[in-house]
Amino acid sequence: MQGESLDIVWADEEPGKSVYSELRGRISGTGGMIMTTFTPLKGMSDACLRFLNELDPGRTYMKFGINDLPGDAHIKPEERAAISASDPEHERETRANGTQLRQCVM
Repeated sequence: MQGESLDIVWADEEPGKSVYSELRGRISGTGGMIMTTFTPLKGMSDACLRFLNELDPGRTYMKFGINDLPGDAHIKPEERAAISASDPEHERETRANGTQLRQCVM
């Protein structure tokens, strides 16, 4: 990816600090944007803190959980409780509601 000029970059998992920095470099000459989607299982990581604490009119975030899916989504409402119950207990709140873990639990 180094050396490419990109208009849009989408990281489908939480990027580490060095990867995010590289992504910023790829859009710096185009005025492009970075999108990232992830479940914040790494706790209050650099990525989470950047979006929550570094206010910038060009940056936003959305918190989205399994119960925010529309009723006709690919995961039916009656299946959601069973899916959440099968998640490890220490990840359940994060996976169900998109809330950040306060610390990383391994």
